[in-house]
Amino acid sequence: MFRKGDKVVVIGVGRSGLATAEVLRSRGIRVTAYDDKPLQLLSGQTRDALARLR
Repeated sequence: MFRKGDKVVVIGVGRSGLATAEVLRSRGIRVTAYDDKPLQLLSGQTRDALARLR
């Protein structure tokens, strides 16, 4: 499994992708999230969640 400090890429920032990224981040794993939509086209809720991952 993953250990604190590992790096993970999450593809897609829909509900599942964001939930996965938030759980991994809370466990000390470094997360990079990608989506095919430009940031401007993502919902405000999604942009807020992505900001919390920084």
